[in-house]
Amino acid sequence: EPVTVVDTKTPLSLVLQQMRENNRRCAVVIDRAGQLAGIISESDVLRKGAAHDRQLLLRLLTANIRSGAAVTLTQTAADLMTQPVLTVQKETPAFLALRLLLDHQIKQLPIVNNSGHVLGMVRRSAVLNALISAEGATSLKQNTGAD
Repeated sequence: EPVTVVDTKTPLSLVLQQMRENNRRCAVVIDRAGQLAGIISESDVLRKGAAHDRQLLLRLLTANIRSGAAVTLTQTAADLMTQPVLTVQKETPAFLALRLLLDHQIKQLPIVNNSGHVLGMVRRSAVLNALISAEGATSLKQNTGAD
């Protein structure tokens, strides 16, 4: 899936704006070399965001602020990102990605290449749906004799 990508120095208000505009619940944070530095989820914003900004953060996350409205938050992507980040590569089997997601109780994993550059995201729901679809098709054929 596509991913929202921000730089470590991106102001939090811009990170949230990009997440909202891209209809994403997280953003990956990259360093100057374009390599994965961290990840910011909505939960990170609410847990780690400055206490005095909490109401504003909630409004930003729920799109209750007009587009283009001037918002000042002092924190940056680097201040709130989770690191290190668990990742997978595009060759990683779906069941291994699902194991990581479930074992670490997370909803998404960045897909990176050998150089650490982000290629996309894999979400828990997408992996589950793919595995269920594959299993469901096999089960239906076995149970009903359908071709």
